[in-house]
Parts: sequence; C-alpha cells; structure tokens
Amino acid sequence: MQQAANIKEVFREYFSLAIVPDRIIELGTAWGTFTRIVYDLRREINDDFLFFTIDNLSEIQDIPYNMIYCNMNIFLNIDFIGSLVTPKTLILCDNGNKPGEVRLLTPYLKDDCVIMAHDYTETKESYHIYAGEIIWDDVKDLGLERYHYDLMKEAAWLSLKTKI
Repeated sequence: MQQAANIKEVFREYFSLAIVPDRIIELGTAWGTFTRIVYDLRREINDDFLFFTIDNLSEIQDIPYNMIYCNMNIFLNIDFIGSLVTPKTLILCDNGNKPGEVRLLTPYLKDDCVIMAHDYTETKESYHIYAGEIIWDDVKDLGLERYHYDLMKEAAWLSLKTKI
C-alpha cells in the first residue's frame, strides 16, 4: 500500500462528516490493502453498500460478500464503469492516470457523488514535497467543488463533488 501513514484516520473522519456512500468504485486495487481499509471503515456504518474495485493487475485476496472485483483495463471500459455510478457514489481514482480518470468519469457523476484522486498536490511546485500525480490545474475546469478538501489533502487525496 502506498498511502499516507494517516490514511485510516483521515478516511474514518471523512466517513463521519461526509455523505455516506451507497456505492464505492475504486480504480486501482493493487494488493487490496487500501481497498480493505476503506471497505472496513464504510462497513462500520452499516452493511448496506456495494463496493466495486477495478484493476487490470491485482493481488487482492479474500473478497467480502458485497465487494465485486473487476479485472479490466479502466480506460477501455469507462462507459461500463460510468454505468455503475448511482447517486451517493464515492469514486476513488488511484490507478495510473489520475487526471484522466477524474476527467473521464466526471460526466457520469450524479447527485451526492464524490470523486477523489490519490497522489494529489496543489501545484507542480509542491511535487518536491510529495510525489504528486494530479494537481488542481488538472481538474479546475470540470465544474466540481472541493469537498472536505483540507481533510483529504492531509493524506494526499483530492476530493471533489458536483456543485449544488
């Protein structure tokens, strides 16, 4: 897992403050360590949700009953992934091209959807502090608003939702 050391605490606080997702779509499963953290934190609220995790190469083990692993190329299946989006969906972009993932999935967002991207830094100048893969300039034109921005930025995640 290549997440910040505080990732569990940040997502725990996020789930206590934010819209509780009925569906989570994660792009970039890898070994499934982060997947399981998010799944377990969401499950602490209740079991009434679906979790889709998507990757073309993954070593995930022991998939829970309401989690679906899809082995596929994300960019060749954007329409399918977009069809999974329902109101109150949380999309976690953590695959190989975070700006592309956010851009391609933004049109599929519905009411109370949140889209996040990992390895976020605000500017290219801050790349030396953290190995960023997405900056604000990559997505500022998409018409989304920052959502629990300061909290998620603590763990190098960009968090956005549709404007009301």
